[in-house]
Amino acid sequence: MVAKHSTWYHIILLITAVIILCEGTLSKSDRKPKINKRKSTTIGNEAINVVRDTPKTTEFHQLKINPDEVSLSEVLAKHEQLDIGEKKFDMPTLGYVTPWNNHGYNVAKWAAKKFTHISPVWFQFKPATIDGQRTCSIGGTHDIDQGWLRDIQSNNSEIVFVPRFIMEGWMGSTVNDFLYDEMWQRRCIQAIVDLIERNEMQGAVMEMWLQLITMTRGQLKQEMMELVTSWADYFHAKDLEFILPLNPPLNEAYEYNGIMSPEEFTEVAKHVDYINVMLYDYHTERPAGVAPIEWIQRNMEFLLRESPVSSSKVLLGLNFYGFEFTATKVEAITSSRYLEHIKSDNALLSWDDTASEHFVSVGNILCYYPTLASLSARLQYAKQMNMGVGIWEIGQGLNYFTSLL
Repeated sequence: MVAKHSTWYHIILLITAVIILCEGTLSKSDRKPKINKRKSTTIGNEAINVVRDTPKTTEFHQLKINPDEVSLSEVLAKHEQLDIGEKKFDMPTLGYVTPWNNHGYNVAKWAAKKFTHISPVWFQFKPATIDGQRTCSIGGTHDIDQGWLRDIQSNNSEIVFVPRFIMEGWMGSTVNDFLYDEMWQRRCIQAIVDLIERNEMQGAVMEMWLQLITMTRGQLKQEMMELVTSWADYFHAKDLEFILPLNPPLNEAYEYNGIMSPEEFTEVAKHVDYINVMLYDYHTERPAGVAPIEWIQRNMEFLLRESPVSSSKVLLGLNFYGFEFTATKVEAITSSRYLEHIKSDNALLSWDDTASEHFVSVGNILCYYPTLASLSARLQYAKQMNMGVGIWEIGQGLNYFTSLL
């Protein structure tokens, strides 16, 4: 266990990274899935190259991609192909969709069969006083798009809509009061559930753990556990799903940062439907990937050491964005920026065997961004561990990433 001041140093770094960052190829011919149908669909100003893989011709275990099979020319030739066929990765698959990368709306709509859960990142819950009673107000309702929800459902009638609610606008003293006021907690969760039910959605992703632990400086973990478990139980009484996002418990040096212990993880997992462990945003002084595979594995080994059975409750975080490194800064990049780089005449693609990720070097710029090989490695690991995946976020990725899902 690290010292307290070190623990909070790492948590503060983690929050900073989250705030800043919120702002590939097919295999060779012997593994290439047979295509039934290909067409170009225009949605607004966006043309989408839609493909449909023949069901059952490509099993998930056949989709392991050798890094040597990836080339920039193939990425450029095939990245626009959106696979709208049947699901191949037969584990729970959550896709986040954000208003600021709205291409994800089209990916979710057309490739709906690839997902079990879709989480539109729409809502915030904030402290409020209404008619003299402390409760919560819900922000972001202007983003609700019922037509889009219906379109997705028409393509996958079994999809589960779990919009994200993030804890926002709270102060430390307010949070302390909130954690000891059961009636306030009940009014707050009722407001959230009422909104979910009115809009015929099936649950929520409740982003609150990091905010709570930061504002309480980790001093009220038992009260936090009671809040999460009671809210999850309330959701289940309403036949709704409760998903809790969780930041990595081990930092880049594999030191415990105080986020959640294995014992706490095991207890929370008993009550929630899934814990989305957000295993990305790896930061070191030198370029080392967005989510090095050993760091992913070590974090999961840490969390699951008390109860390996809990793995079925895990959605392993999967990034569809990348990092761009220069001499002076690191920035998160999406597909459009990545494509700009790989179109350069002097772009060079390399494989980082330690991170199990590809990177592209263009002059003095270095970019780590997902490829089919890096995604395949993580999906294979999730499958091996009996875990689903949570993708942040589908509007940031290349269309043909769906060929693995």
